[in-house]
Amino acid sequence: MKNIVYSTLLLIITAINLPINAKTFDLHSNQYFIGMYAVTPSTDKNFQMLKEAGVEYIHNYSIGKMGEEALKKDIAFLDKAQKNGLKVIYNIYRDWFKDLNNEKLERLKHHINSVKAHPALGVWYIYDEPKISQTSQLRKVYALLKQETPLIPVALCVKWGKEWKKFYDVCDILLFDYYPVKDKPFPLDEIGLFANFHRQASELGKPVIAVPQMFNWRSFPKKFRSQPERLKNMRFPNEQELRYMIYSGLCLGSRGMMFFSFYRGYSSKEGDKEWVKSTMLKTTKELREFVDTVAPAHAPYKFTRAEDTNYYSALWRNENGTYLVLVNNYPLARDSASRWLEDQLLSGELIPVGSTRKIDAIIEDGKLKIKEEIKPWETFVWKIK
Repeated sequence: MKNIVYSTLLLIITAINLPINAKTFDLHSNQYFIGMYAVTPSTDKNFQMLKEAGVEYIHNYSIGKMGEEALKKDIAFLDKAQKNGLKVIYNIYRDWFKDLNNEKLERLKHHINSVKAHPALGVWYIYDEPKISQTSQLRKVYALLKQETPLIPVALCVKWGKEWKKFYDVCDILLFDYYPVKDKPFPLDEIGLFANFHRQASELGKPVIAVPQMFNWRSFPKKFRSQPERLKNMRFPNEQELRYMIYSGLCLGSRGMMFFSFYRGYSSKEGDKEWVKSTMLKTTKELREFVDTVAPAHAPYKFTRAEDTNYYSALWRNENGTYLVLVNNYPLARDSASRWLEDQLLSGELIPVGSTRKIDAIIEDGKLKIKEEIKPWETFVWKIK
């Protein structure tokens, strides 16, 4: 019955030439994307928990499979997301890309047209970390998606490797994943590589969504077959590391954050529900409050010389006020800091925002002066009074 309703709605929309799904993620708006991978189990309780923590887009790896029965399940998932005030980053399952031919493309076209008018649909997602050998198939699917739904952006996630930049032309939004927190005690894991990957991805010119780590590497024991002794020391990111990944991305102009993953961090046997509630979702809620306050969050004034001294720093101004972020891009503590603010701020009182630690810091004569120790990877978010 629902298939018939949505098909009828689609025909009406097409006939009167209205834009399809006006609630999709709009790259030309002030929207900031906060999403969550693998929201399993897909219950109302879990959906509401994420919504209350600032998450707006949800993903599920069981979505986008081939066949009419799979399509019915997809629509049920979209319905549940809509009921809970969430939108879906719609997974195009990897099986579509195997032995791709015209007949399969027609079947995929039918699948796309069956869901594209659903108000919960926000973004198409081409499956995780495709291989460079699959580029020709990716181009065909990308072309089909743009032909059938030109207003719905297409996202693709790449991992670090020699050829990751070659996926540039098969997506509208580039996601990248690099999960730096493994078995070393804080602050020795190389989380600075996360921001370095982000910076390189941003230089390509496409909108970038970062994928911060929301799991413990014990979830992937096969990755450490040759070093099984390391697994016992694997850990979740702490709040300082999470805020580093998030706010360094904001300083670099990220278009959003997509956390990997709800299942690995919360639902699986290696998950930790208490960590998710006390640390992870506390951080996503702070992110949501910040990006809504400083919108457009993806267009700050970037302090271009900050990186020269191992900092990331940016400034936001709108009707809600002026906000300054400084991120220590360094695994060691610093005794103090003194940074010119490039004539953007001459003076002002620094009011800590979110989990920012209150320290002895002032803006004086156009310079930010911190007069006490800065911790490794520490992030400061201030409202300027």
